[in-house]
Amino acid sequence: MVPDLLSSNLCSLRGGEERLAFSCVWVIDENANVLSTKFHKSVIKSHAAMTYGEAQMAIDEKSRNDEIA
Repeated sequence: MVPDLLSSNLCSLRGGEERLAFSCVWVIDENANVLSTKFHKSVIKSHAAMTYGEAQMAIDEKSRNDEIA
């Protein structure tokens, strides 16, 4: 089990807060072939704190028209 400080704070994507990350950026063609790959340290900022269910609903709802979707 991961300590609460890690699971609910330090390693959690919290809405509106910047977090250090390690990103992989792919360039792909129209057939989904990977043309190049780049790994780098980054800073990310999530728009919202969501449960897995809320995130899946945002993916599934095609009519949703906001910044999160």
